[in-house]
Amino acid sequence: MMYVILNMDKINKALALLLTLIIAISCLTLLTVNPANAQPTPFPLITPSTIAPPKNYTVPPLSSLHLNVSLNYGLGPMGGCGGLIYIKGGSGNDINLRVIDSQGKTVLDLGRISNEKQFYITPTETGNYTIIVDNEFSVFSSKEVAVFSATYPDNIFEFARFSINVWAIILVVISVAALLTLVVWLSRHRKR
Repeated sequence: MMYVILNMDKINKALALLLTLIIAISCLTLLTVNPANAQPTPFPLITPSTIAPPKNYTVPPLSSLHLNVSLNYGLGPMGGCGGLIYIKGGSGNDINLRVIDSQGKTVLDLGRISNEKQFYITPTETGNYTIIVDNEFSVFSSKEVAVFSATYPDNIFEFARFSINVWAIILVVISVAALLTLVVWLSRHRKR
């Protein structure tokens, strides 16, 4: 009978450890997925009428930066807008970059980019476009981002807002709570 009780205690510890590992792996998987629709961007060879000075931002972990730009569809290459982004911070100097139109449709998705990247937005309609500089996959490190806009003409990236990934924060808090619960449980049962 004593052997069965000891075996049940080992099974409970193993199940608690397995649950913690599943939660940790789920967190890492959800926070490091690269967008499936990431695509390379063709860059037209045109000379910008002006190069705006860089704007520097700090993008906190589990959040994203939104920049707005107004573009005209009927002007061909002159209606579009290009830019250059420099990223610094964290372990990989990386960030996700995508652009959406006023309807919320993705018009450019560069996926995970590192260090620096040039981009060009070709408008599909006249209106406001939002450049999303996404650091939601990073749990601990902020990123320093410098954005240079090449304007065609007078299209300047304007700061819109920061957004925070609430679900990622909730998942991290639950995982930490589960890990702490496991540590407390194991320390209490080890003393017996």
